[in-house]
Amino acid sequence: MKRLLLVFILLNAAFLAVGQFEPPAEAEIEVYLVPEHPQAGSTASIEVSFTLPEHYHQTLQEDYFYFEIEKLPGLRLMPIEYPEGISEDGLVNYYGTVVLGAVLEIDETIEPGTYPVTVKVHYQLCDETGVCFFPQEAEFTLDIIVTEGVKSSLRSE
Repeated sequence: MKRLLLVFILLNAAFLAVGQFEPPAEAEIEVYLVPEHPQAGSTASIEVSFTLPEHYHQTLQEDYFYFEIEKLPGLRLMPIEYPEGISEDGLVNYYGTVVLGAVLEIDETIEPGTYPVTVKVHYQLCDETGVCFFPQEAEFTLDIIVTEGVKSSLRSE
């Protein structure tokens, strides 16, 4: 009976310890494309907006705070641009709403049409005491609607 009680106490302590690393809230995330209908042969920007819960922040750690897209022929995502944050104790932190962006290059040979692209978003919330919780991931589908590019007309005289 004492062993059973000891096992119960240890399991309960383990569940409580793991629960401390699960954040009680999640960031609200929006993913969008600017401009909404880019032309073939142009660029657009994929932007991911994070609204962080009150009393939490996101630290600038590129391994835990980024987004990626599935690879599709004719679409190439350039490196993410991180906004300025607040420098605290040698770290850069973000509070409230923060927007990450990356240029999307659209090949001139891509056919006009709708290209559903999976966007995976990664982030890790930290609380006011500096405790950071397990990294989180969210997945979105972004419809990239490519319109016909402007054809250049060169005349030889």
